[in-house]
Amino acid sequence: MPNISLIPVPLFNPLDPYFYTYDNAPLVALETQISLVNNAVDNQNVILSDSIGTAGTLANRLNQSLNPDGSLITAAVNATLHTMDDHTDTSNFVRMELSERDKLALIADQATNLSLTFHTANVTISSGTVEFVDTVGIAWQVTGPNQIRANLGFPVGAAHVHMYDMSATTSDDINFVLPSACMEGTLRVYINGIRLSASESVYVPDAITFNESLFTFTPNESAGTFALSQAISDGDVVRVDYDIAYI
Repeated sequence: MPNISLIPVPLFNPLDPYFYTYDNAPLVALETQISLVNNAVDNQNVILSDSIGTAGTLANRLNQSLNPDGSLITAAVNATLHTMDDHTDTSNFVRMELSERDKLALIADQATNLSLTFHTANVTISSGTVEFVDTVGIAWQVTGPNQIRANLGFPVGAAHVHMYDMSATTSDDINFVLPSACMEGTLRVYINGIRLSASESVYVPDAITFNESLFTFTPNESAGTFALSQAISDGDVVRVDYDIAYI
């Protein structure tokens, strides 16, 4: 606002034909009032000038966030306050990255904490990380997203029991029945102490005359039976060895 104190007020002078002190009183009062208004306007002008900043005018600054009706501009709010960096963690709310939200989306509704109980060791694990550690006999293998396999260094199928010098029953001296089924490839058949072969004929002397005859046998281990290529003679002794799976 212009400095109105520089504008002279037309007051009566002492040499004028008036009683200037009393006649100037109304004008002096108006001069004082106008000076007060001028000072107040100057103060507001300073405040408004400081509010402009670097935007040119105060209106430029207000138009960045306010609509003509005074409501907030949504785009301006989204651009400044809807990023993670513009938020502060509190006791009730914490910031979360997109990768963390994606992990939460994988959790089923009403999911609860997982608890593992090992009865043999009388141990319960209710929190923390459970580690599957390889040992000399077991190696852990992850197959697919949710399958864990335990590979034994010593396969279970290799655990077995050896059965030696066992007898087999027969009704025709050719077809024999073992006391139980046995593991594939473990049946060994002996006639008078001579071990037979399932692939080649073997000479076997009979128990009385010692005349030799060619023998072979056909095993059926899963059924617990075997068949000789020919009938044995009176006095011949048949004994077998075989293995039984332990598990």
